[in-house]
Amino acid sequence: MSFLVFLPNTASYLITKGFLLLQRLHIMKDKNNRMQRLQNSMETYRKASVFLKANKLVIFNTTVITFVQRILLFAVTYVVYRSFGLTEQTLLTMVLLQAAISVSVDMLPLPGGMGISERLFLQIFAPLFGSTALTLSGMLLSRGISYYMLVILSGVITIITHLTVKPAPKDDES
Repeated sequence: MSFLVFLPNTASYLITKGFLLLQRLHIMKDKNNRMQRLQNSMETYRKASVFLKANKLVIFNTTVITFVQRILLFAVTYVVYRSFGLTEQTLLTMVLLQAAISVSVDMLPLPGGMGISERLFLQIFAPLFGSTALTLSGMLLSRGISYYMLVILSGVITIITHLTVKPAPKDDES
């Protein structure tokens, strides 16, 4: 997809030629105006490319904010680890292990990713927490803080916003 955004003309040329080749080989038929839909999709990516090139600071800021958010989310495991009175591991170790779990689960397009994530947590962090009971408690606390507290916080913010933000006045055209 990045190819379509950052090199739209090259991508358009290659995709169009590939599509025509598939038609000539009778692998694909041009029914329901596929070529036009393909061109429309590529135009959407071209517009995205223009937007990204014109708003580099926005992209940079979004990347930095996302990076900080992810680091803080991964650091929750370290806070839970320290709350049990454990001190052998560093923040960096815990964040990197949690990031490895996240990347591993995110790369697998499987439903029920939470189950896999929790299984990996138990296997990877068991030697660090020391006991199965402590690891399981750590996982429950870590997941509770990381996910469920964010859902609750988002709900509270949504309610506050709904109650305090006034809708824009409608123009009366009478």
